Amino acid sequence: MQYSLSFATIKVHDENIVEVIVNEDIEVSLEMVEEADLFFEQTFTGPIGILVNKINLYTYSFEAQLTIASHADIKGMAVVQYNTSGHTVTEKLSSVRAMDKWNLATFCAIESGSELPYQQAMSWLQQQLALAPIS
Repeated sequence: MQYSLSFATIKVHDENIVEVIVNEDIEVSLEMVEEADLFFEQTFTGPIGILVNKINLYTYSFEAQLTIASHADIKGMAVVQYNTSGHTVTEKLSSVRAMDKWNLATFCAIESGSELPYQQAMSWLQQQLALAPIS
């Protein structure tokens, strides 16, 4: 299933893996983070894994950086990167949120240009969800 939020497309791959594709040239705001959290809350029960497919370039407002991926049921986040700008933004965001000890893995398609990093990200999320205790 596929859903459209005001700033992104969300693809549900199975009962608990969600792919997020943020629209091009967006600055993700606090309100957008809240919109995504509400979507997750209303759509899923139990642990979820998020695959962030960074095919587009975008940034985060400071407020969004402090609140993104705070939903209690997120058990793992996999980020597929396609360029060095996306990689830099992910590293900065991870650094800002280091205290939260995210279960985060990045998969780089910069050199390969293949679908393999995407498949690796999906496999990693499946493994993380298999290990997650059901809350």
